[in-house]
Formats: sequence, structure tokens, C-alpha cells
Amino acid sequence: AHEPPAGGLWVKAMSHERSSGPVSTPTYRGLADTDTNPILVWTQSAHHQLSATVVKCRAMLCSKFSLDSRLREVNTENSRWRSDSVPISKLNKPAPSHVLKRLTAANGFVNPDSLNAIGFGGEQLKRAILATYRLLDRIDATLIEDGVEPLCQVVELANLSSMIGNIFGAELAKCSNGLYRRNGPHKFPDLLPAGAGATEHGIEIKMAMNRNKPKGHLVKPGHYLTCRYILIDAEGGVITEKADKPKADKPVFWEIRTGFLTEQHFNVSNTAGDSGKTAVVNEDGMKSLHIVYVDLDMFPGSQRGPAWAACKALVSARD
Repeated sequence: AHEPPAGGLWVKAMSHERSSGPVSTPTYRGLADTDTNPILVWTQSAHHQLSATVVKCRAMLCSKFSLDSRLREVNTENSRWRSDSVPISKLNKPAPSHVLKRLTAANGFVNPDSLNAIGFGGEQLKRAILATYRLLDRIDATLIEDGVEPLCQVVELANLSSMIGNIFGAELAKCSNGLYRRNGPHKFPDLLPAGAGATEHGIEIKMAMNRNKPKGHLVKPGHYLTCRYILIDAEGGVITEKADKPKADKPVFWEIRTGFLTEQHFNVSNTAGDSGKTAVVNEDGMKSLHIVYVDLDMFPGSQRGPAWAACKALVSARD
């Protein structure tokens, strides 16, 4: 009972209740087999006895492939209980080999008609992703050789997304066989039409981390290619929280969508004291964007919700 159950995942407790007394196994782990089952949290008491706390929670999954995630704390009425982190590779299964090799998911390219509608095929998109990885890895190698951390540790997250998007856009233009050309920095759209078969007004590229919705500063209708990515550590473990960013090693695309967005597909914020105008793609906008690439192995979050089910169905239909 002191070992992780099959499929055990790290969770952060949202609500809890305490029970049970001393145990003899010197274990410091917080484990759960689903996002709703109890977690056992082991800690040493002031009397040097090991006590078990059963945490019945509505949980948030940290990540299926999280490695060495930060110490999670669970507060009870009378004391603070802690669960030390353990690499998920020791609990469940290692990171997928294609992630460690910097490859795309073999069965990840879906909805080919949606991609063809903007003049691209799956093979072109694949080449652009891999070329982006290669260039980013070369930048990292140069930084590390000079005694500096990798790019995703050096650059602020907002700037990192912009840099990855600019590089990805340049590689897409190269892979478009003359259909598109790269626009200048900070110009809309990112890709301009340059050949027959391109969209009339080009393609805007937007990046977002994890499961965040893509956003810009202004509402700009048009054809979009939205890319969501995650950060991984050197062993392929997913970095899901800002506190873990110092361990981040490389970005990995887990989802790419495309479609036409109208003004109604954005939520605009211009709150006083805010960072400025933002136009976030809303839920209707996300639904109008068709998934054309998804890496199920790197899907961030629970594999029980409708988002996971929709992605799984796309890949299953492709197979």
C-alpha cells in the first residue's frame, strides 16, 4: 500500500480530510491513481513517528510526465503535511522516445483538409516543426557552450513564445514551396501570400503555453495558425509551473490548430492598471480552429475531460 498504484500521478490537493495513525515505512510520497481517488501523504511528526494522512481531494494533475516536480504541500487543520517529489519515470513510464529524439508524434497529424485549405500538407508542417526544433537546439548549444542557461531559462515566457513563433513562421515560409513569405517583425499577418493557393490575406501565427488560449494586443480577423507548446526538462519531463522553470530545457509543440477567426472570436480586455490591451481567443474561437496536429503523449492535464477525449477521437479516426 506504500508503493504507487499502477498509473499513479502527482496531484495538488484542493480539499482534504485527515485520518489514521502511525505507520512504520519511512516513505515521503503523495500519490494517487486518478484525479479523484484518495492520496496518501506521508510525513514525520514532531515525535519522530511516521503518520499517514488520507487526502480525499478534487485534484489537479501536475503532469503525466512530470519529473522532479516541486515539493507539494497539503495543509490540514492542525499541521502542514508534505509530499516529496519523485520522478514519474520511477513511478509509471518514461517520457516518449520521440520527445527525447526531438521528433513529432507519428500519428499526430490530423484533419488534413483543414491544413490543405491554407495551402499546407502534413509533411510540410512536420518539416517546419523539426526545423524549428533544430534551430532552437543550436541556439541552446551555443548558449550552453558559453556558460549560459538554455533559451527557455534565459528569456521571459512572453518573449519566449514570440521568439518561437517568429522562428516557426520563418520555417513555415521556407516549407511552403513559395506559397508564403515571411512578413516583418511585429507586422500582421506573419505570413504573406506569395503564390497561387495561399490564403488571400495571409496567415497569422499565435503561440501559447500549456493549455492557455492564444492572445494578441488587438482584435484582428483573419486566417490563424495557433500553436500550443510545453516546456520539458533534460529527461523529457514536463514543466507545468513557473516555479519549475529553472529546470526547463526545451519547448515541445503539443497542439497546432488553424482556421478563420472573426471579431466575435476574441475577448478584449483593457482594464486600468493591466499590462495593456489584450485580445484573447475565446471558447467559440477555439472551436472554430481545427486541430491539425496533436501529441497525445504530451497532452498537458487530465486525460479524463472532454478536451482529451476530442483529441483522442481525432487520432483514433486517423488510425
